[in-house]
Amino acid sequence: MDLIRRLEALLFATRQPLSVSDLSSLVGEEEGAVRKALRQLVKQYSGDGTAMEIRRIGHRYRMALKSEYVELAMPVAEAEMSRSEIDALAYIAKHPGCFRGELRYVVGSDYKSVLQSLKKKGLIYTRRYRNSERVRLTKAFYERFEIKEQQGEGKDVS
Repeated sequence: MDLIRRLEALLFATRQPLSVSDLSSLVGEEEGAVRKALRQLVKQYSGDGTAMEIRRIGHRYRMALKSEYVELAMPVAEAEMSRSEIDALAYIAKHPGCFRGELRYVVGSDYKSVLQSLKKKGLIYTRRYRNSERVRLTKAFYERFEIKEQQGEGKDVS
């Protein structure tokens, strides 16, 4: 099986960006060979012949729709998160270190299940603070949404 096609399959199948090291161990090839094949793959997808592109996010890669096709695909794309989860993430991003109870007013009475779901997805973490908990975003949040990390945010909890 061709190395470029194996990398293409991995980048298509994953939601999380993969590093050269990750890809190298998954395909069982040297990192140098993987880098070379990735460069060729990026070049292939950078042309006008496809709606997809290989995006570099920091030192990681993933396959995604080119920006001009995103709006077209929205009606048929499956939602990865509920409206409540999106609202909670927006509030936490705007108010880093907010208290868990504050989210009750943003999300509603099911805020505990929303927080649990976001923790399970690795997008937030909580830390005890007196009789409550403070909620913050993880590095995975910033990587997934391709946002530059705020100072003091983005703890890696994996």
